[in-house]
Amino acid sequence: MPESFLEVNPRERWPDLVRYMKALSLRAEKGLLNQAKDRAKIEEIRVFDDRLRDLRKGLSSSTSAEKRESINEWAWMIEEYRVSLFTQEMKTAYPVSRKRLAARLKEIEEMI
Repeated sequence: MPESFLEVNPRERWPDLVRYMKALSLRAEKGLLNQAKDRAKIEEIRVFDDRLRDLRKGLSSSTSAEKRESINEWAWMIEEYRVSLFTQEMKTAYPVSRKRLAARLKEIEEMI
């Protein structure tokens, strides 16, 4: 983890980080048992990871605070989706799906 890990992740997100670490551990165990299935799930989420990277690269000093915050919240949605894909036995913090992620992305892209 980067040295700035706790600085970049707001305190209210710390409980989620613990859950994500547990999900990662479960995912690793499952991945060893069925690597093909794990790779398919990686591909399913890759489109969102790639788009998030592009959105973050496109941020500038003129990007509104609202859009920045929306992108950050969308990044957390992606993490919740990752939990739902790889560790279905764990509950997500809120309902999330591919369709919800795509709809929120569209809203972000339409922001000025």
